[in-house]
Amino acid sequence: MAFELPPPQNWRAAARLMARDVGPETMMRLLTASRRADAVSFFGILTVLVCLAAGIAVAPVWLMAILIFLQGACLQGAAIIGHDLFVHRKVGGPFWSWIGSLLTFMPALITPTLWGEHHLTHHRHANTRKDQNDVDDLHTPLRKLSFLTLPGLLLATNRLITPESYTPLAVTFRKEFLRLYDWNATVIRRHKIEEALAVVMYVGLIASCVWWPRLFLFGWVLPLTVVTPLLNGLRQATEHMDIDLSNDFSLATLYRPGPILGILYFGEGGERHIIHHLFPSIPNYRREAAVQVLGPILRAQGVREQRSWWRCEYDYFIRGIDRFRFTAPDGREISVPSLIAPPEEWTVVQAPVVTPVAVI
Repeated sequence: MAFELPPPQNWRAAARLMARDVGPETMMRLLTASRRADAVSFFGILTVLVCLAAGIAVAPVWLMAILIFLQGACLQGAAIIGHDLFVHRKVGGPFWSWIGSLLTFMPALITPTLWGEHHLTHHRHANTRKDQNDVDDLHTPLRKLSFLTLPGLLLATNRLITPESYTPLAVTFRKEFLRLYDWNATVIRRHKIEEALAVVMYVGLIASCVWWPRLFLFGWVLPLTVVTPLLNGLRQATEHMDIDLSNDFSLATLYRPGPILGILYFGEGGERHIIHHLFPSIPNYRREAAVQVLGPILRAQGVREQRSWWRCEYDYFIRGIDRFRFTAPDGREISVPSLIAPPEEWTVVQAPVVTPVAVI
């Protein structure tokens, strides 16, 4: 095709426009954090993790299965809460936000400093070739379904899941992406400490699983390795599976999560995730209010709404539809499998409307 990808989305201009439309008082109300809510979410999720692990250790088999699922959801939830409190809003200042991130991310065996650099880079360069999250190489249903397992998640996150990932071009791309991180002395020092802490946790976890299998194997390892990757993969797939590159407001998939998904995703997903990209400093517990105010603006700006979460999952994992699209100058809608795919792999989704000419 003779077209090129549109210029990068100007999400900052989109955010300014939305803030102007709703007014400074409303935006200030949405951006103002509550210390009580922050404390409840932080201490609450850590307490729930400990209580669920203890409950799994003594529960009957039928109840243990339910608690294992809830524990897997809460391990993901702890990281989601930590990412809001300590990666974006830096609650407590530079040092205590790092300590808080250790307590919320390390239960999922995630080193928070490097993850934070990765995530902030994702926000700065969303839906561009500089965004490692959005350059999708999961082109087949099998590869996409593997993303719901721990091995597939680790391989896909590190971009090692396909044979093409090992080509010189792919290796160069990964190195260029890492250069986007803010590799200052504090980041390097903290990452080294976290890597050492992770090794201690791995060794201690293996020993604990031998001595107290129900508490640690079923209360921590099993939820983390089975349930958390499944819920994480389902959430991430729907967050960025329908992006209009020619619309500055279409930063993520627009769908309305129900009450169950709202609980499982801890304030993420659907409309809330677009709001998070446009205004990352809005706390988790204010995003539903933000959706009520800012959601109509997204729809008015032409962001396509997906009516069904189930349909999103089916389209992505089974049908294998492309995640990106844009409107060409002649009005055609072009579907793009990935941001590094050559034009030969693009497809026309919608042909331009041609007005018939009367023959005289």
